[in-house]
Amino acid sequence: MDSRDLQITVNPQGRREASFSFLFQTPGEYTVTVSADGSSKSVVIKVAGEAACLPFALDVNKNKLLDDPEVITAIDLWVRNGDVPGCSPAQKIDDAKIIRLIDLWVKQAQLTVPLSGNTMKAQSAGVASSFATLAASVRQVRPGETFTVTVSLDAKDGINGLLLSQALPAGWTVKPIETQGAYYKASEAKWLWLTAKGTVSLSYEVTVPANAQPGVYQIAGRAKAAVPSIETELAPMTVEVLGAPVALAVKSVALSQRPVRTGGAYFVVEGVGIAQTTVRVFSLTGKLVYNATVQGNVVPFTAASELANGVYLYVVTVQGADGQTVTSKIEKLVVLR
Repeated sequence: MDSRDLQITVNPQGRREASFSFLFQTPGEYTVTVSADGSSKSVVIKVAGEAACLPFALDVNKNKLLDDPEVITAIDLWVRNGDVPGCSPAQKIDDAKIIRLIDLWVKQAQLTVPLSGNTMKAQSAGVASSFATLAASVRQVRPGETFTVTVSLDAKDGINGLLLSQALPAGWTVKPIETQGAYYKASEAKWLWLTAKGTVSLSYEVTVPANAQPGVYQIAGRAKAAVPSIETELAPMTVEVLGAPVALAVKSVALSQRPVRTGGAYFVVEGVGIAQTTVRVFSLTGKLVYNATVQGNVVPFTAASELANGVYLYVVTVQGADGQTVTSKIEKLVVLR
C-alpha cells in the first residue's frame, strides 16, 4: 500500500490556518472531518493495497526507531509464527520482513514508511559454497536411521540478521544439536542470528522416515542477511537411502576344524541378513579365554595356537542388519595339536 501523509487545510474567513498529517496503515475508505471556529471540511479518502501495520506496531515507545527490545520481539514473533499485536487484519512476520526489520534496527533508520516489498538489493545470488557449506556424517542411510548435518558459514568481519534455511525431503525431521546462539524456528528448519562474526557452525540431527523409499535425496538451503545485504543458495548435498535391511535368519554355526589342530581354524555362520558376529570361548571352569567380534559371518580362531590341549566351551552371537540378534546354544570344542 502506498501510505502517505495527507494534509487538510481549514481556513475560515481567511483568519487562521491549521494543518494535520495522517498516516493510513490499513486499506479502506475513510472520512476525515476537521472543524474550526464554526467551519468544517470533510474529505473521503480511499486507501488501497495491503495493510501497513509494520514496522509501526513494533514501535512501542513511539520514538520512530526499532530499539533492542522491539527487534527481539519481532524475532520472537518470527520464531513462533505469531500475529503482530495491534495489526488488523492479522499480520505475521515472514523471512523478508524480519530481514528488513533487522536492517532498520542495525541502521537505526526512522520508521517513516511501511514494509512494502523488498527494497534491499542483495550483493550476491546463486550458489556460493565459499560462503556456506553443508556436510553430513554419512552419505548412505536406511529408513528410520539418523545422521548429523553440519553447516559452516563464513561471516568474515561481521553480519547482522543472518538467516539460514534448510530444505529437506518431506517427512524428514530435524533436531538441533548446536545452534551457536541462533534463534531456531522449528516449524520451518530455519536459524537466525542477530549478529554473527567469523566462522559460524551449527549442527542438527536428521531422522529419515521409517517408510522412506530407496533413492537419492537432496538437502539444500539458502542464506540471507540484512547487513551487508546477502541472498544466496547453498550448494546442495545428496544422501542415499538404501533399501530396507534383510531380516536376520541363521541357518547354522560351524567350526572349520574338529578337533582344532592349527591356528587357521575359524567359526562360520550360515544365513542371511548377517551384519556382525561375536565368538566367546570359555574354559570348563567358566574363564573367558577368547572373545572376538567381526563384521560379517566368519570369525578367525586366532587363539587356537595359544591354548593348551583340552576341551573348551563356546557361544556365538549374531547381529543382523535389521537390529535383531541370535545367540547359539553352548557348544564344545577340542584343541588337540
